[in-house]
Amino acid sequence: MSRTRFVAVFLGSFLLVVTLSALVDVPRYYGATLRGLAAVTQPALTGWRFEERPGVQPPLWLRSGERRIPFYFSLEKWALGLYPLLSLIAATPRLSWKRRLACVAGGIGGLLMLDLLVVLLYPFLIKEGALPQIIGQFLGLVTFVGAPVILWFALTFREMSGVWRMGLTSGGGGRR
Repeated sequence: MSRTRFVAVFLGSFLLVVTLSALVDVPRYYGATLRGLAAVTQPALTGWRFEERPGVQPPLWLRSGERRIPFYFSLEKWALGLYPLLSLIAATPRLSWKRRLACVAGGIGGLLMLDLLVVLLYPFLIKEGALPQIIGQFLGLVTFVGAPVILWFALTFREMSGVWRMGLTSGGGGRR
């Protein structure tokens, strides 16, 4: 598959995924699923739980006993990581439909688990001061940008291994 075709399929898929997501309101469902998973795992694993605070910004907080910290991320916006992930999977050459659907399922599940991990770590990383805020911004960047690409790489490595090794094998013209 040529780079031009890959980019064209990726962009067309991205447009389709964004359009379908808006019609079905995927961010709302993704955020609700992530919140539900956190409601089950958070108290047992970290001792924290989500708490709604209407009229306060942000409206979602984490609570452990009497301690409360604001939750500055929007769980619904984390669904945006699905757009590049699904588009990359759609544009990947040499995937059968069965394998493509397995990659989609694994990608969605993997992204949910990575996002849940960030939610679980949030109270321990986000405190007063610059360093925890930088860590929080980094985690946000990883969940929005890094995670979709890393998951795509991991899920499609078998089919794309020739592309990843280009120039590294003998006779490939690359440096050793």
